[in-house]
Amino acid sequence: MSVTIPVAKRVVVGGLLVCLLPVLSGCTWQGYVVARGVRTATGTRAQVHPIVPVTSTLRTYRVIETHALENLVPGMPSELEQYLNDALAQQLSQVESSPTIVRSDPDSASSDALATDAPAVPTLAFEGVIDDYDPGYASLRLVELGLNHLVVTVRINLHDKQTGQTVAAASVTVEDNRVTATSKEMINRLAYHVRTFVEAGYAK
Repeated sequence: MSVTIPVAKRVVVGGLLVCLLPVLSGCTWQGYVVARGVRTATGTRAQVHPIVPVTSTLRTYRVIETHALENLVPGMPSELEQYLNDALAQQLSQVESSPTIVRSDPDSASSDALATDAPAVPTLAFEGVIDDYDPGYASLRLVELGLNHLVVTVRINLHDKQTGQTVAAASVTVEDNRVTATSKEMINRLAYHVRTFVEAGYAK
């Protein structure tokens, strides 16, 4: 049995819907603006996954010898690769307790070396690989067609230079889906999180 809605009621319901449309669309637009603002402010994410957790203090290592990361991502420009290695060395130089940073990277702007006749100093070798790099597309981030964020991942390994024993290792990933995101800014954040991982060992 079909039920017929009186014409008068249909007119009233239709009128209410017409009146509510501007309100609903306004709420939707305002919600979008708020969400977009939050993403602009907090559109970055960092993930640090310890592979070999730091279980003992690193304070005995008064020297950190950094090696250029092996690049497993052919799509990363060489200038960004160098920028990443420079940023890592710069952040490690700010580790509390101030270990000496020795760069073995021949392409670095200032490659230091320990004197060959100096007594053996407990040295922490810093090595690793660039696992992932994707610059995304700023234009697609602008219109929010997902999966267009910038991302970079590195795997780092810290080992005793004298014994070769690994004392700590981690995978660090930084993502950024903001329209204003840049590769160098993302690399700076990644280097900071690498430093905090290493610094935790010096704080023990």
